[in-house]
Formats: sequence, C-alpha cells, structure tokens
Amino acid sequence: EKFKKYRSHRTDRTNIIYRSGDLARWLGSGDIEFLGRIDQQVKIRGYRIELREIEGQLVKHELVDKAVVIDREEEGGEKYLSAYIVAREPFDLSILRNYLSQVLPDYMIPAYFIPVEQIPVTPNGKIDRNALPKPYITASKTYIPPGNKIEEKLVEIWAEILNLNKEAISVESDFFELGGHSLKATVLVSRIHKEMHIKLPVLEVFKNQSIRK
Repeated sequence: EKFKKYRSHRTDRTNIIYRSGDLARWLGSGDIEFLGRIDQQVKIRGYRIELREIEGQLVKHELVDKAVVIDREEEGGEKYLSAYIVAREPFDLSILRNYLSQVLPDYMIPAYFIPVEQIPVTPNGKIDRNALPKPYITASKTYIPPGNKIEEKLVEIWAEILNLNKEAISVESDFFELGGHSLKATVLVSRIHKEMHIKLPVLEVFKNQSIRK
C-alpha cells in the first residue's frame, strides 16, 4: 500500500511514515521489504525527477499531441532523459528545449527530443518503453567552419566535452543534438569561464544552442 501516517496501537508513541513514492510491504519479522516505485520518479545526476511532470509540460505545447519521457543510460553509466513526441503537425522539435527551459529547471530538460508516429504500447495497453527508439546524433546538413578566434576556441571546447572531432562540429550545430545535456551544459559554461574569462549563465546554452548564437 501507499505509505500513510500510521499510529501504533502498542504504545502511545506516534510513528509517521512519509509518502515517498516507494512500494513496500510489512514482513512477519517486522521488517519492510522494498518492492519498487509507484510513480515514474527517477534519479538523474543526484536530482529526483518525476517524469510525468515533464510530460505534463510537453503536452501543454500547442503542437504536441502526446509525449513520453524515459531515462536512459550512457555507456559510462551516466543517466539522461529522452523525450518522445507525437506532433500534431511537423515542426522543429528543438524549440521544445527552449520552451521547457522557461518552466522547468535545467536538470529536468531532456537531452533528446525524438519524433515518433505513435507511442508503442504493450498488449495490456501500457506504454512499451522498451520499444521506444534509442536517441541518435544528427549530423549537420551543412558544415560551416569557425570564422574567428572565438568560434575556433568554442569548437575546441565543444569537441572535448562532447567527445567529437572538431570537424564534426559546425558553428551552427545544436549543442544538444550533438549529445549535450544539462550536466554537459554546466561543464561547458565552466570551461568558457576558465579559458575565456567570460561568465555565461547556463540558461543561455539552452536559449542559444549553437556556437554562432
């Protein structure tokens, strides 16, 4: 059952058990066995995140019909969020990142926004999260090289943070479409501050996602 306030009948002492979102059961020994979660809360880079809160904000956008957000894990073990979008009509999904940045903290903004024709479901009607496609990095349609020293330095920093060759980064490439996420955005502004002596709010990375911007 969901945890609720509980008063022991054996003593006059009141025991308060908080509604944590965990699913558990009392054992005959008096111990509590943890069974899992009753919600979609996940932990990303130290923050507890409710996935339905992100999904709720996404479907408020006029061009989004349905949205599902799941957590995935990189090869190094680091977790990130991916959003799957069923759109009412074709549009550039990258605008959703800026849209969410106005209402959610940066650690709740998905690293990827992936268009799907429909949300896959299991035979019993639940969302089949295992059937959702893995995120992919889209290459720039047109490569535009850095045009000055500042852009050259930024390409160098991006390449190190994103673990990419500098030749794969156009000055109009989207940081997040190249594999960036909120933690890497934080590392990015830190590196810019250290190497270029410029203090850049991390929110600006979400609003202006290319080197040129």
